[in-house]
Amino acid sequence: MRIAIITENFLPKLDGVTRTLARLLEHLQSNGHQALLLGPESGMDYYAGAELIGTAGLPLPFYPELKFNFFRPLFMRRLNEFQPDIIHLVDPVILGASGLAAGHLLHKPLVSSYHTNLAAYCEHFGFSLLKEPMWLYNRFIHNQCAMTFCPSPSTAAMLRLQGFEHLEPRSSPVPQSAAPLSQLPGKDLCHC
Repeated sequence: MRIAIITENFLPKLDGVTRTLARLLEHLQSNGHQALLLGPESGMDYYAGAELIGTAGLPLPFYPELKFNFFRPLFMRRLNEFQPDIIHLVDPVILGASGLAAGHLLHKPLVSSYHTNLAAYCEHFGFSLLKEPMWLYNRFIHNQCAMTFCPSPSTAAMLRLQGFEHLEPRSSPVPQSAAPLSQLPGKDLCHC
């Protein structure tokens, strides 16, 4: 299987999202799948066999380790060349929204993963007025995906209360079974 991953966050930054993503890439490589990762500039060309294509971004003033990354024309060209079977949007915000549009243009099935409660972060960092718009924005992006992976049943319950659909709780980034992937509309996808 050929999997394109579009992420707002990757190495060298270390956090739960990057660790989860690194484990997923390692799992894909060890099971013979090809991956392409489009995300922030990492200073690396490859990780676990996946080609990494980076882009520049603007650091968030209140969290400079995290950036608003920009989709660049090279991303679309590489997606076209790579011809993924599926596109995975990891914690989609800016790049994720562009990845969503690219997936629709290329007629590729989309899945997403939810890791970070950005609405809670808005409130925590003093932007309470952005809490509800952030839920609306996140719901809009994730609900356009055939499936949204989330880290736990309690996270899935919270997201359901916010109107998220197509949720798949997973305690591990490494698929235990690929049955849900094989159920994506219009695609006969192989097992991970």
